[in-house]
Amino acid sequence: MVAADRHIALLGSSSLTGRALIDNVEIGVILRDTRTVGRLVDHLHRLTGPEARYLRPG
Repeated sequence: MVAADRHIALLGSSSLTGRALIDNVEIGVILRDTRTVGRLVDHLHRLTGPEARYLRPG
């Protein structure tokens, strides 16, 4: 997921590397529903926040 803000996000399966974008077939959707995008951003913050056990930056 890539969130520009709490209003627009890109949700997809692609790796954002040059080779992956050229060689792989991936799918993604642009989300513009502010409620849905806000919930995704909140979820990502819970997964990566200081109290999270998973996906914390090392």
